[in-house]
Amino acid sequence: MKKIIGISVMLGLLMGCNTMKSAVHRLNLLLDDGTYAAQLELENQKKIFLEECAKQGGDNPLTSISYDEFLTIIRPKLETFEMKIANPSKNNMILNALVFQSLQSIEMQIEAFLSKYSAINYSFRGATCYVNLQSRKQAYEKLRQEIVQYSYNYEKERFKKITGYTFANASLAFIDAPEKGKLYSLEGSSVLQNITDGMLLSGGRYGEKINFVYTANALPDGASVAGYADYIGLFSYIATFGNKKTVNAYRVLPQEKYKKALNACLFYSENALCEEKYGPYGCNYALRREPTAMEIKSILKKK
Repeated sequence: MKKIIGISVMLGLLMGCNTMKSAVHRLNLLLDDGTYAAQLELENQKKIFLEECAKQGGDNPLTSISYDEFLTIIRPKLETFEMKIANPSKNNMILNALVFQSLQSIEMQIEAFLSKYSAINYSFRGATCYVNLQSRKQAYEKLRQEIVQYSYNYEKERFKKITGYTFANASLAFIDAPEKGKLYSLEGSSVLQNITDGMLLSGGRYGEKINFVYTANALPDGASVAGYADYIGLFSYIATFGNKKTVNAYRVLPQEKYKKALNACLFYSENALCEEKYGPYGCNYALRREPTAMEIKSILKKK
C-alpha cells in the first residue's frame, strides 16, 4: 500500500512539474518581446539541422576515402539486377567519369546544406556535425581531384600513343622555346604577312612575338587564326628593311590528325590540367565531357 502511495506521489510531482513547465512556457509567451520566441525558433532550427546533418553523414567523421571505398558506396546505384560493371578499376575512364559526377553531386549537396544553415545562424558552424560534414566534403573533393589527375594522365598517354602528340600548356603566341611532339594552339595570333609557303604571325601581349606557319590556306593580313600546329624548327626571312630574321616555324595540322582521338577523351583536353606557375589554384579539376549513354552501357556486362 505504501508503495502505491509513493508511486502516486511521484506521478503527482511529475505531472506538477510538467504543468509548471507548461505554465512558465505560456507565461513567457505572454510577456515575450520577441526574444523568447526567437530562442524557441533557434532551438527548433538547431534540432532540425542536427537531424538533417546526421542523415548526410555528419555524425560520422570522415577525413579521407579511397577510390575502392567510394566505389562500394555508389556501385549498387550503377549496377542493375542483371548487369554489373565489367572492369571496376581506375583504368576504366567511363567509370571514373561516373565516380567523378557522383562525388561532385554529393559535394554540391553538402555545400548547399552547410550554406543554408550557416545563413540561418552562424553559430551552427561550430557544431561537431557541421565540422564533420565539412571534413567529409573535403575528403570527397580530394578523391575527385585524384581521379581527374590520374585519368587526365592516363588519357594523355593514350592520346600520345595514337597521335604522336600532346597538347602544349600555352599557345605559340606566348612560347619562346617550343618542343617537338607538342600541339600548339594558334589562338592569340594574327596574320602579320603572307609570304612564300605560309604566313608570318604576330602574337604576345603587344604583338611582339613573331612566328611562321607553313600552310596552304592564306588569310588576309590582320586576320585571327585558329587551330593547332606542331613545331618543326626555325625559319629565316628577309624583313622590310633588308635584314635577315630567324623565327620559330610551325606546321598547321589538319583536325583529322588529332580530333578523333581527342573526342574519345573524357578528361584529357586542349587545356592544361595544372599550370605549375599558378600552383593548385591554377588546376582545372573537371570533365572534358560527360560519358554518353552508349559508353555507360558498354562498361556493363551480364551477371
